[in-house]
Amino acid sequence: MRDNMERFIQEIRPEQRDATTNYLVPGVLEREDFLRLLSQFPPARDLDLSVSQIRDICRKSDIWKALRATLACMIELSTTHAPKKRNGKKRPGGADLWQAVYLGVAELFVAGDERMLEAVAGVSGLLPYPRRIVKTRDFLSGLEGH
Repeated sequence: MRDNMERFIQEIRPEQRDATTNYLVPGVLEREDFLRLLSQFPPARDLDLSVSQIRDICRKSDIWKALRATLACMIELSTTHAPKKRNGKKRPGGADLWQAVYLGVAELFVAGDERMLEAVAGVSGLLPYPRRIVKTRDFLSGLEGH
């Protein structure tokens, strides 16, 4: 998956980064090359899904929508060369970001990492019904109040 993602990034990355380029947008998520990359993921390969079938599944399934947006988020972080650290907070890694796929089945996402919450909010914004993204301390304080 990492090799496929790197190859895709190389194919779509502009020569010079345009500050306005955003990969977390519906137009990119519908692109043929993006869907081709998604068709190389093990579940899609196991099902022998074509690009048109992937497009159809992504339109109908929140899990696949979340998967597609998570991949776009990873590409966005890679192509923008997001700093590994900002204000002492580490950029979320691939293993952490894959948790964003759960947005396809959950209505609430809780995390203590602010940069992770920012990334997950970008993924959530691409779903038909954005999910609630909450800091762990806010979630726990809400529980204490009940």
